Amino acid sequence: MTKYLMVGLGGFLGSVLRFWLGGYVGNRMGTRFPYGTFIVNCTACFLIGLIVTLLAEKTNWNANWRYLLPIGFIGGYSTFSTFEYETFRVF
Repeated sequence: MTKYLMVGLGGFLGSVLRFWLGGYVGNRMGTRFPYGTFIVNCTACFLIGLIVTLLAEKTNWNANWRYLLPIGFIGGYSTFSTFEYETFRVF
């Protein structure tokens, strides 16, 4: 049951951060192109590589970190489907 709570908590935090950062960047750079979503997806790619590498090298970390960070947080933070929708809307 703990793994589901970790995924849920991480997903909640990642989604909230995605919503805030996407709106912030959109307000600063405009919405003609989905800059906010593009930046979120680029940082998500970097974060997943960094976090999975750190978790793999530090094998003594609790398994709940694997559920919380890469699956929950980055899963909620990354927004490929939103990027597809926003890009389609531009055209």
